[in-house]
Amino acid sequence: MAGETTITEKSRIRYLDYLRVLAAFAVILLHVSAQHWDTEGVRFRDRFLFAAYNSMAVWPVNMFVMLSGALFLDLERKVDTRTLYSKYILRIVTAFLFWSAVYALDKLLCGEPRRDVLLAFLQGNFHLWYLPMAVAFYTLVPVVRKLTDSQKLTRYLLLLMLVWNFLLPDIAALLGVMNRHSIPLAGLFEQSLRYHLGTAHFPLSGVFLFYFVLGLYLHKNEVAVSKRVWIYALGIGSYLLRLLLCAYYLLVYGTADVPFSLNLSGLAITASVFLFAKYALPELRLLNGKKSRAVIRSLTQCSFGIYLVHMLVREKLAVWLGLTTLSFRPMLSVPLLSILVMGISWAIVMALRRIPVIQKYAL
Repeated sequence: MAGETTITEKSRIRYLDYLRVLAAFAVILLHVSAQHWDTEGVRFRDRFLFAAYNSMAVWPVNMFVMLSGALFLDLERKVDTRTLYSKYILRIVTAFLFWSAVYALDKLLCGEPRRDVLLAFLQGNFHLWYLPMAVAFYTLVPVVRKLTDSQKLTRYLLLLMLVWNFLLPDIAALLGVMNRHSIPLAGLFEQSLRYHLGTAHFPLSGVFLFYFVLGLYLHKNEVAVSKRVWIYALGIGSYLLRLLLCAYYLLVYGTADVPFSLNLSGLAITASVFLFAKYALPELRLLNGKKSRAVIRSLTQCSFGIYLVHMLVREKLAVWLGLTTLSFRPMLSVPLLSILVMGISWAIVMALRRIPVIQKYAL
């Protein structure tokens, strides 16, 4: 198509690498910015800045799921069930066990009760919830590949999940807000809609299945410039909406935690980041140099490990050095601390990768 950027297979792989690195950093930004965003005694301005940074990072888990979908649902890539279980699922399970043990051991050394330590091992640190979910999605790969073997069927599947998992729940949430502001009949319509959503038992419920399929769709299909502009505008608008809602809830209720879903806004932001990485980042000269590619390659290889270890790094910086987002002005502390956590996590993972058994089963 005229005006379209030609996406070669090489640039496709590179942009997926960029997204892995960006998503790993965004997860760190998400958790660093949330460190004190609801702590009592923190000034309104600082809490709003925490919320602003946090709202920038609502997309990384969605993106991880999209990346998995782009790779594992691609029919050009041969993925047999035996390899799926013996290589990919096994690695996630062993990584979960290893890092659950690491975080549980840390709790034990900090003097926490043994029952809590055992529970921490069995459940995993809170951010490790993604690993059991990834296992669940990988077990579905052979089935979902059949559902997405045609573009027409994929579009139909995405439309169904968009309506049931994004549009209708967000309408219900909006009606709930209207009801809290005493708008007539809003509560009645909210109650009825939530009732029907519950009784319908839509078999493909859950927003992450949508992102799993969307990753494949956006990876394999070109998006016209005019459509990308609209998606970028929606992404920016969605971020601004989140800022306004955070400011409102901070002023009225004293919390930046908006108590209802913003699924559609999260979708707009996630899609914007994906398309920007696909079409814009491969053209940046800064990322095309030999040294830049080597750094990105290393970060890509370490991105999974960075995700696993970063919470331990964040906590130890706070405990051992007293370094938190309140150590200095949040405008600088959040991004600088995020970069520091990213760098230290990267260094730890690179060191652990030198141990073959850990590299194979825990990273």
